[in-house]
Amino acid sequence: MTSYVCFNIVNHTQQNSSTSGLANDAIYLFFTQETLHTAWSIAPATGIATPLPTGTLAPAFTLADLLAAGGAIRVDASVPIASARIYLSSSPNAVSLSGTTLSGPTAGTAEFFYDFVEFALTCTTAHAPPGSVPNNLNIDTTQVDQLGIPLTLQVTPLDPNFAAGSGIVLTLDRQTLLGNFQTMAEGPLAPFADCVFAQGGTAATPYRLLNPSDVIGSQLQATGLLGSIATEGSTGAWQATFTITGPGSTPPTNGGLRVGMPVCGPLIPAGTTISSLPNAPTGNTVVMCSSAASNPFTASSATVQLFFITPPTTALATYFDQAIDDFFAWCLAHPNTLLIEQNNGGDHVYTGNVVPQSGIPDLNGGTSSYTVLQFIGGNSEVYNLYYPFFSTNAAAGKTTPLGAAVPPPPAWWAPAQGLMYYAPPSLMVFGASGVFADNTQQQPSAPNNSAAVLGAIENAIATALARGYATSWQFLQGSIAPNRPATTAQVTLSTGATTAGLEDGMDMAAFQIVNIPMAVSIPSGAPVSSFGVSSPLDILPTNPGLLTFSQFYASGGTWSAFADFLHDPTVSIGGRAYALPFDDQGGFSSDLNAASSVASPASACITLGPWTPPGGATPQPAVSGEQTITLTWPASADYTFVFVLSYSASGAYVATTVDIQSPTSSFNGDIDTLPVALQTPASAEQQETIAMQVVALSGVYSDAVWCDIHVPGFVFEGNAFEFSAQYDGPAPLTAW
Repeated sequence: MTSYVCFNIVNHTQQNSSTSGLANDAIYLFFTQETLHTAWSIAPATGIATPLPTGTLAPAFTLADLLAAGGAIRVDASVPIASARIYLSSSPNAVSLSGTTLSGPTAGTAEFFYDFVEFALTCTTAHAPPGSVPNNLNIDTTQVDQLGIPLTLQVTPLDPNFAAGSGIVLTLDRQTLLGNFQTMAEGPLAPFADCVFAQGGTAATPYRLLNPSDVIGSQLQATGLLGSIATEGSTGAWQATFTITGPGSTPPTNGGLRVGMPVCGPLIPAGTTISSLPNAPTGNTVVMCSSAASNPFTASSATVQLFFITPPTTALATYFDQAIDDFFAWCLAHPNTLLIEQNNGGDHVYTGNVVPQSGIPDLNGGTSSYTVLQFIGGNSEVYNLYYPFFSTNAAAGKTTPLGAAVPPPPAWWAPAQGLMYYAPPSLMVFGASGVFADNTQQQPSAPNNSAAVLGAIENAIATALARGYATSWQFLQGSIAPNRPATTAQVTLSTGATTAGLEDGMDMAAFQIVNIPMAVSIPSGAPVSSFGVSSPLDILPTNPGLLTFSQFYASGGTWSAFADFLHDPTVSIGGRAYALPFDDQGGFSSDLNAASSVASPASACITLGPWTPPGGATPQPAVSGEQTITLTWPASADYTFVFVLSYSASGAYVATTVDIQSPTSSFNGDIDTLPVALQTPASAEQQETIAMQVVALSGVYSDAVWCDIHVPGFVFEGNAFEFSAQYDGPAPLTAW
């Protein structure tokens, strides 16, 4: 009998107002594997998902259709899925097909609401041999492109490290979230107001919050033209004429260009712009000029590709420019200070210094000297991170940290290689792209180099800039010994090292346990060589090794306010979010993991959060059915839980609500649609945790309500009752 991993989807968007949010029949579901150009169909009778042939779109399928099919997308638990997405959108056309290429929405242009979760399923047979890949469901929400719909995730069995789940705090409504972001984006952080992607041009009803990289990317436009270059003129009045010859059998004209437009590419200097457009709009030439003392243009009768740029208008496009220069200056002023640990045939520490690198093939067909942050270590390995300003993306007169004019990009920076040499350096930081992602294009600088190590170094630097600690991080040697419980530990620094210069509350990272975030607790008084750390996870012991200390999003610094906002624990559960491309650096991403197998498949619940705050409108249930079954659970003398199972007119299960009845509870009288995740604040006199969700079963009963309840006088974890997906099915089986 086939067993299934189930993805339950619950709509709370209309929880506080029936006139806002998205009705179930207005939420379209898409199951895709875009890297494989594969869409999956969802069977309307069962919810079972099946991959379609490449180049095929799935029929439109709404959340209302899914609820009629039992409420869960069901995936064969025995079939591994390397990477997939579940989109939720207000548009039936959110996923598109061009030829055989399957694409999701483009955040910077989509005129509808959407969001998605991404997951991977690794699985083996029920009796797999030792050494097989662990059975696991990994799932996360991501804001690397945008945040359109507040999503909350929970898995069954619970992730032992993150029992509260992940995603947006379940009680935070969309309107409040967006309003708080707009309030934050003022003063020095005003550039981040451009992240609000307004619906129909009305800022009061935005479609989404765009990641800054998508704000810049959506505004940056580049038109590539082919042609030849001729030069003429004299000192201070040099001209270059570009004659358009392509692309295409009928060459384009200069009609789509404008005077003053920036131009970049090989054989022309930084800051080049169009000075005139002869015979526009039907002409075939473009005139560019320069006031340099010597001719900065190089003539070429061979075909050259130039890009004519519509630059971004947002201040985010230059937001990190000074921070990048400050970082390279800091590295120059602190030689042999910057340390990064990675693995290449063993763990190695690589030391970074700013140095010139000459004789590197460049885009012009010659060689140039570059300013690089060079890391040396390991097996005689050498890794270069290039200063991100080139002649193709810098203003006229821009110089490197070593005082030379910015060079043309290296030869491997051709657009055909996937690298946009006209991209602003600040976009490279926000998107961890460009010089922070050219590890597969760079030619190795030493025989033992690893592209993976270079990529990891580039990621670490981009993340340090985005979090704002690239000029303040500190590096010490030491070891970690966990306490009991292991959420705290004692750090012992190596001989001679002390806490001098460290601050209480700083983040500490150790490569040996790289995905365990730790906060330091520095005792007052004189510097010491031993101190405590704490973590939401169990801390593992380490051998003496590199410890990295940093202060994320420090006051007065330059960092991504978009990421800082989403990592606020009042916004995201536990302060965990995928707001940066590599937010897993240090273990701060929203990933959840659930053990899964054919014999005992995992499940996940995706909850769409409320659209508006409570009050001001008559609360409406997220869903309603026409037939109900009521179950009353007298859990203890002080707590009674009343469950109502709702079924449609045709008898298909729709949803479950719970009414918490307790004279001593903070949640007395709450009526919520499952899943629920309730917890009193740490300051409350009476601590209560109540988590409930619907989980899929196989057998006589299709579903169960799983509970994790810790309240005074009563503790319960398990299935409270099992029930049928059909109203006329067997009566529910309760645990009481």
